[in-house]
Amino acid sequence: MMTVPVSDCPGIRFHALPSNTQLDVLLDEDPVQQQSIKRRNAYLGPLNHIQLETLKRYRDPELSDEAWDLWLIPLLRTINAISAGLRNTG
Repeated sequence: MMTVPVSDCPGIRFHALPSNTQLDVLLDEDPVQQQSIKRRNAYLGPLNHIQLETLKRYRDPELSDEAWDLWLIPLLRTINAISAGLRNTG
């Protein structure tokens, strides 16, 4: 797979289908797996956004030690939730 830059987010890249696959959509040849991933993404997308926000707050250099500790548990929970979602859906 080749990577393609995302124009709206410099430095962010996603995987694109090589032109020789003759597929229009990823996993066209495996509709069961394709449907599983569609279901998974509906839940993991919001979790990813929550994780980004908690990570941003956790990394804030102006946080006190008490506030830093408060953001650690939610951050670890998002990591665990995303991991479980990926593990359960392939």
